[in-house]
Amino acid sequence: MSLLLGAVALWAAVALAAALVADLRAGRRSPPLPGDAAGRVLVLRPCAGQEPGLLDRLAAAPRGTLPVHVRLTVATADDPARPVTLAATATLQAAGASADCGVYPPRGPNEKCSQLAGATAHPLPDGGPVVAVVVMDSDLHGADVDLDALVAPILAGEAAAVWAAPTEPGSPRSGLGDRASAAVLAGSLHAFPLLRGIDPHGLVGKCFAVAPVALAAVGGFAGLVDHLGEDMELSARLRAAGHRVEPAPTVVASMASGRSPGQVVARLARWQLVIRAQRPLLLLSYPLLFSPLPWQLLALALAGALGAAPAGVVLVGLACLAARVGVASLARRRSGCPVGPLALLLDVGLAEAVLTLATARALVSRRLAWRGRALRIGPGGRLEREAPPQGATSG
Repeated sequence: MSLLLGAVALWAAVALAAALVADLRAGRRSPPLPGDAAGRVLVLRPCAGQEPGLLDRLAAAPRGTLPVHVRLTVATADDPARPVTLAATATLQAAGASADCGVYPPRGPNEKCSQLAGATAHPLPDGGPVVAVVVMDSDLHGADVDLDALVAPILAGEAAAVWAAPTEPGSPRSGLGDRASAAVLAGSLHAFPLLRGIDPHGLVGKCFAVAPVALAAVGGFAGLVDHLGEDMELSARLRAAGHRVEPAPTVVASMASGRSPGQVVARLARWQLVIRAQRPLLLLSYPLLFSPLPWQLLALALAGALGAAPAGVVLVGLACLAARVGVASLARRRSGCPVGPLALLLDVGLAEAVLTLATARALVSRRLAWRGRALRIGPGGRLEREAPPQGATSG
């Protein structure tokens, strides 16, 4: 039994060591912005549905020194976000910014990629060149995004795509669902400010920049409309073509709110379904690294049942908890969140519970509900529409 206890202790140490290495590697800096860039940065902001605070976020121009054109998009003219994009465009233009908005219909089940495909195919109003395409999700506040840090490596020729690590600072006034999501994204090894140090050549699609030439060479956004997890697929295609994908040193804060715990579990399960379809062996990292505590405690309970000394079981259990709290501390610091003992313990409990439930859900079925549609993730991460039950009618 001492061998089992030692293995669990080593397991906890490895998880903490991974976080420490990720923390060290996450401190890279962007190169200086070249002074000879000729063209605009095209900022795309795909939208779907009405969200609290949407107008304020969309009407704020991103920070940067290069000329920018902001393009706000929806998939259909009757989308509740459409009036907001019109109002935000008017606000941006009144402030002197170059901006427009448009309706870009679905070309496949992934409406976000359909919007991006249509928006990139539409030329700038002045017909000028685009030096970088930046995608910013609608839950990000425009003024919080540092465009220079995103596009500098692209213009310097160091990378074809650069992504900013998203996080959720959370709030004492947030509901349980929002608090649970923040616990995962700012208090676990799944926190992208740490994860970029472990898997820097992945790509998180909430806020990223890509070189137009490299994007077109791999099929553009139009080639991704049948995928969920289009960011991972785009990264894989770029790297297969010999391009570099790198993280930016910046963090972007999501302002998403109003989610239930069930919605948070469902969203994390979708992420893991994408990993199951595209990088199946990586799915093991969830119980081993991202949410190890329940499985470590289960192993310790087994050791105790098989006759391990109670003192040894308790000691290793405390070591596992301490290692997990250490991971949460590093994640919160990198995410720019306050680090306090109560917040750390709450993050650990919520993150472990949510990630464990999401992993179980992702292992049980490939089916999901996304934006009101019943879908299934097939091989390679391709989205397939679920057929209605036999005998069902529509009308």
